[in-house]
Formats: sequence, C-alpha cells, structure tokens
Amino acid sequence: SLDYNPQTGEYAYQDTGRNLYLLENAGQRKVFEMDAEIGTGVVDTLTREEIDLAVSGEWPAEQKGNAAYLYASMTYDFFQDALGRQGYNGNNDPMYLAYNCTDNDGKNSNNAWSSIQTAAAGSEAGRLAFGHQVSVTPNLVGHEYTHAVSMSICGTYSTIDVMECYSDVFGELIESWYTGEDPDWVMSAFNRQLSKPWINWKMQQAYNYKSWLKPVGAHAHSTIGSNAIYQTWTDWREQGYTSSACVSDMALLLYRSLFLLDSNANYGSFTYALLNTGMVMTLLTGELSEEQFHTLAAALEDAG
Repeated sequence: SLDYNPQTGEYAYQDTGRNLYLLENAGQRKVFEMDAEIGTGVVDTLTREEIDLAVSGEWPAEQKGNAAYLYASMTYDFFQDALGRQGYNGNNDPMYLAYNCTDNDGKNSNNAWSSIQTAAAGSEAGRLAFGHQVSVTPNLVGHEYTHAVSMSICGTYSTIDVMECYSDVFGELIESWYTGEDPDWVMSAFNRQLSKPWINWKMQQAYNYKSWLKPVGAHAHSTIGSNAIYQTWTDWREQGYTSSACVSDMALLLYRSLFLLDSNANYGSFTYALLNTGMVMTLLTGELSEEQFHTLAAALEDAG
C-alpha cells in the first residue's frame, strides 16, 4: 500500500530533490500541518530513464498514488529543464500530492484541484489533490501543477477561463515533451477537446468569442484560448517546425506571457501578453521567426 502512516509520520514516497511528497487522502488539512509530519518515508527519486520507461508503457503506473508521483516528477522536470523554473514557485518549496481525496465530504471525488498556502513565517507550500474517482493522467497532473505555477506568478485566483486555458495547454505540452509526438489536444481526465468545436454530454465548449456561452463558466470558455494555441501549433508544424521545437517555443512563449498577467486576467490581457511576448521573442531575441509570430497573431485574431 502507498498509504501515509500518521503514527510514524511517513509519506508513501518522498523526493527531497524535487521536494515532492505523496500521501493518501490528506483531507482538508493545511499543508503546513502536513509539513510538520514529514518523517522517514520511502525516498524514491525517479530518474529520467524510469520516467521514459513509464511513458513507453513498460512500467505502468497502476495505482493512483504511483501515477500522481510519476506525473508530478515529470512535470517538475519539464518546468526545470524547458523553462528553468525550480519547483512550482521557482524556489523549490514543497509540493504535496494527495490522492484518493475525500475533501468536502466526497463532493469533489470526481475532480482535481490545487492550492498554495503561506505560513506565518512566510514559508510556502503547494498542494495538488485528486478525488478518489478521478482518473490521474499526465495532462491532469500537469494541468493542476500549472495552476500552482500561474498562481505563484499572477496571484491567487478563483477559476477563470484564461488560467484554465494555460493549464490545459501546458498539460498537452508536457506530454509532448516526453513522447516526442504531437499532442492529442484532449484534456483526457474530462474529455475536453481543445482542437476543434465539439460537444460532449457534460459541457458545451466555446472556441471563439462569437460562441461565448452564458452562464456555463470558465472551463467552457477555456477553449477559446487553447484552440487558438492549437491552431498556432498546427500552422507551425505545417511550416516545417518539429514537434520538439514547437514544444520549446510554445512553452517559452506561454510561460513568459504569464509575467504580464495578474489574477484578474481575461482574454484581452491574454492576447496582449502573448503578442507582446511573441514580439520580443521575434524582434529582440530571435527565438521565434516572423512566420511563427504572424501565425500566432492570426490565430488570436481568428478567436474573435
């Protein structure tokens, strides 16, 4: 079992390098209450070779705890290797992974969520939680981890469409970073299609401003932005850029644009941030070609 042992203060797995801690059903305890209980649990730092085996399916992450730990390790490495960010907040503060959660009397059992908490002394820690009925997938863990990243940059926010867009897209980029293939553009845990207008039985999605939906909410409107990113990716690939080049360029573009946003971001500021970041990467640093920038601008314009 991967259970956390409250008697010994042991987590199922600990990674003191990545500062990741896995436990089962942390309930609604504050992360600093968890922090005080860190004991001598199994220290298991996954290597890139082990991660690659898991990605290839040779080492399946059958248990949710294994999956959460594996995919959080992958996400940590992506942000560090691709973007130079150490941990969700750049300071490598602790991140707790709580799986099989029954928060809110089990009402969030089919959901996942993230939070950042600050102690009185100013130290900080993050928490990713996964309900006991939710499917723990690479892009879901990447999605929630990205929320922690964006909250540490832009400030704490409630659910807003722009940040759901960032989290969905980064989840796809993280998968592509490891597989070397194009993203499938599906937020698999909730079957949210980012690539084309599509309706599922749970949620109608908006793909441009003309199809703005009321009062469906942030997740329905997140695809206005993510579909524009998908269109940009598709055009970049047609222009001859490899999938690995597209991951690197898109990740840098999106990550840097976050620093121009705050917790009240909307699609107006989203467009401003991407275009200004893209312009700097094109005209000043040469990291994007003019062709790539014009493609991005056209996709954002098509979004309405």
